[in-house]
Amino acid sequence: IFLNVQLNTGTSEVLYPSSDCDRKFEWCRGHRRYNHRQSQSYIDPHTNFTSDAIPGAGMSGRLAIDQIVVGDVVVENKVFGEVISTSHDYSFDYFDGMLGLGVSSSSTTGTPVLQTLLKAGLLDDAVFSFSLHSTAKTVPMKVGDLVIGGVDHARYTGPMTWAKVESDVRWVIAAERVQLGNITLCKGYCKAEFTTGVEMIVGPNSQVEALHEALQATAIPGVNIRSVDCDKIETSPSLTFTVNGQQVSLAPSDYIIKERIISNEDFCYLSIISLEDPQEDRWILGAAVHRPIYIVYNFGVKQIGLATAV
Repeated sequence: IFLNVQLNTGTSEVLYPSSDCDRKFEWCRGHRRYNHRQSQSYIDPHTNFTSDAIPGAGMSGRLAIDQIVVGDVVVENKVFGEVISTSHDYSFDYFDGMLGLGVSSSSTTGTPVLQTLLKAGLLDDAVFSFSLHSTAKTVPMKVGDLVIGGVDHARYTGPMTWAKVESDVRWVIAAERVQLGNITLCKGYCKAEFTTGVEMIVGPNSQVEALHEALQATAIPGVNIRSVDCDKIETSPSLTFTVNGQQVSLAPSDYIIKERIISNEDFCYLSIISLEDPQEDRWILGAAVHRPIYIVYNFGVKQIGLATAV
């Protein structure tokens, strides 16, 4: 069966909805599901699992061992999770399941896919790289390219800035500062986590509030996003992260999302939101950052490379 999966650098787990998943959960409705009864290569390890790969989703089910195919590469005897239930009605929207590309060398669902491919001699190098891009001027679409085992040098311009990963679990690096024009949001040391598991740019409450104020953003009742005048796309300064002395910048069109609403008018909002936990002190740089920035993940020496995408 072909499953459309989210490539998530925020976890090392591989999760698919099971054919036994209760249809009262939204993830089990309207998605293709894995049915081990239809697979001749399925092995039952007789093990249940729970997963916190998606915070708050509370996924649980049973482990399975089967053949999976990534692109044109076959991974034999891969352990993954058959999700049967979730703690609340979580949905992947576009995706049937999730394939983890986290930095960890182990997970609930066994040896991660990339480490498995590397050990089998199927990769030229212990790296993968993302090039996400927009196919429309108003709505950023989740379209792009993933290169496993190498780098597509045609997808970026200028020098590549490298930074050491500071965590054994997540792709976290140190940034020296975060700036919006003349406003410095953090100075000296900031944790910056790169993940394709979220769309937005998420930051510490006080720093994000200062940014919202500078951009004259307006709160929208009931949701954690702020609207802005669409003219801000043309007049706002760049949002800049300084990494190893080099500036990595996002233009206003990268962090302000424009959508056409039902009344046929443009609606603009910031892709920058606050962390749910007010005590947390890190930036989470999601898919919104992976469009203007070409990002190379090196899981061999645990480094991240950043360059301007083209």
